[in-house]
Amino acid sequence: MLKITCAAGLLVAASGANAAFSLNSVDLGGDAASFGSPITTSTSYYQDAFGNNYAATQVFIGAFPSLASDSYICMDPVGPSTATYQAAAPGGSTPGFSSTAGHFDAANAVTGGYFTGGGVASGTDPFGGNGVMIAQLTTDGALTGDNIRVNTSGDQTGTFSLELNGAGEGGLFALAFAGADNGFGTEWQIWVTDAPTPGAAALLGLAGLAGVRRRR
Repeated sequence: MLKITCAAGLLVAASGANAAFSLNSVDLGGDAASFGSPITTSTSYYQDAFGNNYAATQVFIGAFPSLASDSYICMDPVGPSTATYQAAAPGGSTPGFSSTAGHFDAANAVTGGYFTGGGVASGTDPFGGNGVMIAQLTTDGALTGDNIRVNTSGDQTGTFSLELNGAGEGGLFALAFAGADNGFGTEWQIWVTDAPTPGAAALLGLAGLAGVRRRR
């Protein structure tokens, strides 16, 4: 049975045959030992003056509401930071691979790797399948990521190279979910998910990347 999810005007057809998995690591390049490549934007990522590379706590979001739109990395099965929920740091462990791992070492790029020893179990994602959120990226430009290298275990086991909003591998996809636009840009949630069929992922890529609107 097909499930339909609407995200910022986009319809995403998802496969009914979903498989649970654990996300062990994400590699987005950044040093000579890395295999992935950065997720970049055509403009720059919004970085809140009170924020850092990780999700803000609900206490600080309450004091500084703009933190809810801060760009950050995570490995979390639930979703982004809100006034009542704090997304986890990358699996509760220190991001690794290099001194700039998991950082925004350029205004328009997320680089480095982040991982957890025990893996982060997937949960219900915005696409109607099982997934783990790996970043919130707020920008008024288009997103590109052609080699998001992930290692997983469980029903989907292995090391896979995923293209953002495009080609998947091993039954997994890297998809962007468009959230609110509250003056800092569109809040994109980036998920590693098993939900869409390859055709649906390609459809999302065409519609999603074309649908990003610039601030006026």
